[in-house]
Amino acid sequence: MTTAQNARALRSVSLLYFLFFGSHGALLPFIPLFFEARGLSATDISLLMVLLPISNLVIPPLWGILADSIGSRSKVLRFCLLMYSASVLALIPDQGFWGSLGVMVLFALFRSPVTALTDAVAHAQLGPAIERFGKIRLWGSVGFLACSRLYGYLYDNVEQSHAIGSVSLLI
Repeated sequence: MTTAQNARALRSVSLLYFLFFGSHGALLPFIPLFFEARGLSATDISLLMVLLPISNLVIPPLWGILADSIGSRSKVLRFCLLMYSASVLALIPDQGFWGSLGVMVLFALFRSPVTALTDAVAHAQLGPAIERFGKIRLWGSVGFLACSRLYGYLYDNVEQSHAIGSVSLLI
């Protein structure tokens, strides 16, 4: 890979971090309020939200094994991003607790491996220049901050389903 191609690939990974963590900032701080507005109880919401940290422990290694077995982290990453985006769109219809639980299971299944897969792709692109990883990963924090501020405003000024639907565009 030429230096120009490597630089372009690293910019792409930086943009992916920005948009992926931006989607987190646009959605995760506000999703409990979204469920509350739909009439779910605090207990229901806590059961839905606990899926995310549990999935972060269990699911990424399974996707990593799949990526290694097919020999392509980027293909698995693209698939997970596509399905994560679709699961965000599936949040829009009001489906009650059980429907929301099903959507959140899919959401967790496809969202949880993205960080690890993106980190692996970034490390592969960096090669021996691993000291640059922090500068690339920083774009995720910038994306989270920018989108959480922007979406805080949007949730107050547009219909929630439109705001949530637009998160899928970030992904």
